[in-house]
This record gives sequence, structure tokens and C-alpha cells, in this order.
Amino acid sequence: MPRQVVLGGISASAGANIDLRGRIPAPIFRIVSAVVLQGRSVNEGGTATYDIFTMASATATKIDPYTITLDVAVTTKDLLVITYVSTTEIVAPT
Repeated sequence: MPRQVVLGGISASAGANIDLRGRIPAPIFRIVSAVVLQGRSVNEGGTATYDIFTMASATATKIDPYTITLDVAVTTKDLLVITYVSTTEIVAPT
């Protein structure tokens, strides 16, 4: 069964390796999907400032069980949502 994780506090340019060791519960076997929720601060006429998120599709590529790359840049204001199948979910045929 695929796992879904939401990760924040990541800053990486498009194509850069992103180390997820210690941030995901199990190693990656296959990535199902990735979405970046891009965080933006909005100032409403000087009366209030708040953060909003807009969704952007992303293509994630597995480099090794704990490392991925994205085709888009992410900042520390963004949330990265990854759905993946972990190596612990794979059943070897008998």
C-alpha cells in the first residue's frame, strides 16, 4: 500500500538531490506521485499577513532509497507531498 508524506522545510533547486533520510518512515521502492504546495505570504492592504498555498505538479525521480530529485524548485515555505511505495511493502514471490 502506498505511503503519503508531507514534508516542509526543504530548499532545493530543480534537479538537485534531496536527502530524505530521517524524514520519511521507510525507504522508497517506487514514487507514485509528487505535488508541491507552494507557500506564499499575502499582505492584505497592511491589515493582515497570512500564508496561502497553491498546488504545483512535480515529477520526482528516485536516486536511491532515501534520495530524490524534483523537476521544480522548492523553498522552505513550500510543502512537498510525496506518495510512494516503500521497500517494506514489497513481497517477494515464493
